[in-house]
Amino acid sequence: MPFGYIGQNQPNQKVKNAGVISSFEISHLDHLDQVGGVLEHIQTADFTDYNETVNFTNVKESHYNIHFLTISNLHGNSSTAQDVGIRVSNDGGSTFEDGTHKYGTQGVSEGGTVNTVKSEDNNRFMFAPDLDAETNASVNGHAWIYNLGSSTRYTMTATRCSISQSSHPARMRDGGSFFNTLEAHNAIQVMSSSNGGFSKGTIKLYGLREWV
Repeated sequence: MPFGYIGQNQPNQKVKNAGVISSFEISHLDHLDQVGGVLEHIQTADFTDYNETVNFTNVKESHYNIHFLTISNLHGNSSTAQDVGIRVSNDGGSTFEDGTHKYGTQGVSEGGTVNTVKSEDNNRFMFAPDLDAETNASVNGHAWIYNLGSSTRYTMTATRCSISQSSHPARMRDGGSFFNTLEAHNAIQVMSSSNGGFSKGTIKLYGLREWV
C-alpha cells in the first residue's frame, strides 16, 4: 500500500502533508515489523553487589545490525584504577574474544586538558578509563555497537562517557574501536581491565530497528 500522502482524500484538510505517515500507516508498518529508527529494549542488568563482569547473551544479533548500550552509575570494586572495556563472543558467551582490538579515544578534563589514548593491540574495546572503588568514582555513558551478527563486516563501537572521581570531578571521553577479525558475534561483556569487577550499576542493551 502507498504511504505518506495524508491530505489527498481529505476535503477539509487545506494543506496536503505529502510524505507524512498517518497513525494508521504507522500501526500497519509496525504490524509488518517495518517501522525503523526505533530503539527496542533487549535486556537490563541492574545490580547493587559485586559482579566481576556483566554479560548479555541474548543480543538478537540476527535481528539488529546496530545495538545501543547504556551504562549508568557504574562503580568499580577495586582500589586500583581500571579501564572499563567491552568484549564480544562468537559462542553465545561461553568465552569472550581476547584477540586484537584496535581503538582510539580522546578525553577532556574539567581543566580543559586534552589527552589521547590509543592501542593497536588490546584485549577489549575501550569504553572508559580509571574506574576504582573510591567513594565518588563512577562512569556514565553509552556505546553504539555495529555489525555484531555479520561475518563479512568488522564489529565496531563508537563510545561516549563521563568519569567522575574526587581527584578529577569531571572528565569526558569519546572513542571508536573495532575487532580485527571478520566473524559474527552473539554476546557482549562489560569488563574491567584487570578483572577487578564492579560494585553496582545499571547497564541496558537496546537494538535499533531500521527501516526495511
